[in-house]
Amino acid sequence: MKRALIMAAACIMLGSCSHNGRDNSENEAVTNEHFGSFYIGICQSYDFKYESIPVFKDNMVGISITDADGKEVFYFEPVRKLDFYGVCWEKDNYNIWVQSGDIGTVCYAYRDGEWTLDKDAVRPGYIISKYD
Repeated sequence: MKRALIMAAACIMLGSCSHNGRDNSENEAVTNEHFGSFYIGICQSYDFKYESIPVFKDNMVGISITDADGKEVFYFEPVRKLDFYGVCWEKDNYNIWVQSGDIGTVCYAYRDGEWTLDKDAVRPGYIISKYD
């Protein structure tokens, strides 16, 4: 119970992730993993407008972004399944960070309703990598 409260408090402080109780049974084995600020499972943006949902395919992980009504508004496949260490939303915008064992920690910046890889993004200090 104490561990659950600590994890919940950390997620609220970051505004980056929270499990919403949605059925993610096909991914059940990995939905509660944390790696630094990064979470493997369903995460919500700071204002709960969007959710990121990992979609595990044969050898890739896709990220489905849905709105508050559950409608998919964007989808991308950033990393290989074996190297995936979760996602983390920034605390005051819709940029999303993906952590991977092979490509490192990368940002998908939100611009004009789409998330695109931002190779020049600097990770905010409050987002902690598995490798920090």
